[in-house]
Amino acid sequence: MPNLLNAIDGIVCPKCYKEVESGDNYFLCEACNSKFPIINGIPDFREKDEYWCNVSREKMRRLIKLADEKNDWRLAAKSVVPEYMAHFEGFERADTQFIWPHMPNMRVLDAGSMWGGLTLPVAQYAKEVFALDKTVETLSFLDIRARQMGYENIYPIASTLDKLPFKDGYFDLVILNGVLEWVAFRQNLILEKQWNAKSKAIKKYEQSPEQMQINVLKELRRVTKPEGYLFLAIENRVGYQYLTGYPDDHVNIKFVTFLPRFLADIITKIKRGFSYRTYVYSSIGYKNILQKSGYKKLKFYGAFAHYIAPYAVIPFNLIKNFKGLIGSGGGKRLKLFLKALPRFLMKYLSPSFVIIAGKSDKEFADAKIISLVKKAGVVKEVSEIEPILISRRAGSRIPLNCLIFDTSRRSPVAFCKISRSRRHAEIINDEADNLKYAGELFKGTVIAERIPRLLYSGVIDNVTLLVTNYLDCEVFNFKNIKGSRKSADILKALKKAIDFLVDFQKLSLVREIDVSDYFLPKIKKQKEILLPKLDDSTDKKIDELSDVIAKLKGVKLNLSAVHGDFDFYHNILHKNGEVYVVDFEHFEKEGIPFLDLAMLILHPFVISFKETSKSVNFRDFLKVSRAEDLFRECLGYYFNKSNIDKRLFDCALRIAVLEQNTKEYPGYRDKKSFPLCDVEILKELFRSDYI
Repeated sequence: MPNLLNAIDGIVCPKCYKEVESGDNYFLCEACNSKFPIINGIPDFREKDEYWCNVSREKMRRLIKLADEKNDWRLAAKSVVPEYMAHFEGFERADTQFIWPHMPNMRVLDAGSMWGGLTLPVAQYAKEVFALDKTVETLSFLDIRARQMGYENIYPIASTLDKLPFKDGYFDLVILNGVLEWVAFRQNLILEKQWNAKSKAIKKYEQSPEQMQINVLKELRRVTKPEGYLFLAIENRVGYQYLTGYPDDHVNIKFVTFLPRFLADIITKIKRGFSYRTYVYSSIGYKNILQKSGYKKLKFYGAFAHYIAPYAVIPFNLIKNFKGLIGSGGGKRLKLFLKALPRFLMKYLSPSFVIIAGKSDKEFADAKIISLVKKAGVVKEVSEIEPILISRRAGSRIPLNCLIFDTSRRSPVAFCKISRSRRHAEIINDEADNLKYAGELFKGTVIAERIPRLLYSGVIDNVTLLVTNYLDCEVFNFKNIKGSRKSADILKALKKAIDFLVDFQKLSLVREIDVSDYFLPKIKKQKEILLPKLDDSTDKKIDELSDVIAKLKGVKLNLSAVHGDFDFYHNILHKNGEVYVVDFEHFEKEGIPFLDLAMLILHPFVISFKETSKSVNFRDFLKVSRAEDLFRECLGYYFNKSNIDKRLFDCALRIAVLEQNTKEYPGYRDKKSFPLCDVEILKELFRSDYI
């Protein structure tokens, strides 16, 4: 642990707020004669031992012991608490730090840090982060993680939130992420045990939950600098998930959030054996308690579908502009509800809120990402811009996406990718290099207008980011091809994508190869790689492919640039019947042309096939879904447009599938995210008569 003595000027006695003296294993307040122990390097300012965690104290201690002994916190977590890895491993839980007011070298208090899901990613860019929690065991694990990951600016401290051991105005920013609703529940709790169980004793409280929450907010305000901020993330009492029957996130009971408090209390006592004290509020309710606590200026965002792992975080005043994006998440019942919901009500029924509260009434500093893009010089002419975070993919290596939205024009002006982890910026750097190359390669052609234009890439204030122009188009609704009545529209869209692909390949020709000379040794090597996983039937099919290729001696094929992720589900967009393509992290200057073709026309069929009964084979699936004609027509259309030798028609996709399953991908990309990178699917496709 970093030496807390470095920050001793900010530590005070939580009982009388007087300065403390430090000893070898304690802090001492001479004013009130209070002594606070340091347990395993963690100062303990609590009045009594308290415990709040998803798992038992015994399991946490086992996790701590194993992580320390093996010097590998991740290995220990996978062994002891694998079901909770998502709670702290990925840096995506701190995506919202890029909409915080930008303050270089800031001192941060993570109030209720628990596993450290926000503490560590925030510590990348902050001067100091004080991780505060009332559970020593979770702090010990956080401390081990911090040390093993090389962080020297994280200070774990055990304390309750209503009496903090810090002097007035010590922090630039205080984080209260999923914590405020719990501060009035002062009982030891093992969440996984209590989730469906009933407690044996009902604790009596002297204060209402609201008053206890206000007390905590006032105390957090006390330790915040005069021009500092509170970041609050929490559920909405009338969020649409609760209105449609999703149970309360804290007591696991349906509909209690928006019931009268006294009625919610009665129901919770009956079902759970304790009082209903995990209060959440509507937007108006949060405004009221924050103002009662002394905060002067507030900014609200809607977090969809949940603040813990949102796929979108949108400023309150812009939510009505993004109903389509919001409605794309959730099940059928929720989609029907959102479809009927008027746009102007969307913000009030957001499932979660992200709120930034200013201690003073001065205008907020620019959001961090806004400050960065301004420094990059790509939005000079725009004065009123807001960030909109969009993230459907988790993982520290995967970048966070952000729209820079012009509020006066009501449209995005730029698109950003931000590295979540300073240690994993390679995906952004690779894409920047690819976009530079593609920009020059396709300059002056129709393709140049249909792909992102790189505006900036680099590191600003230790953050790696990439900024492009915004392509004003949308994803084609290609969710369900099985038995679709939209087959004509789907075929039209596929042909437009093939038109783009053919132009893309013709404008990026690299060299001509002899089919037999090039592919025979490649297939031999690919078979050797796959052989341990192949069955006799597929092994024979690969040999038959080699025999076909051997007969194509003298047939020529042009290698060209490869997009690498030519996918109708995410990366192929459209507007007014024209196709646009984004995401160039897998772009290659040279490759076989059939790779992108296979992604385009095989990918949707394979995804739909995977969702069907395993008893159905791919050949029968195409027949039952009445898709075989569509599949063959697309393949034929490509060959006619591209002028590739027709003798390759029957082996093109088999070549591509072999390539996908043996290709070396960058470490930041999980091959499992490509449906075609699956040996079982390879076997199924090779057994089919359609590839």
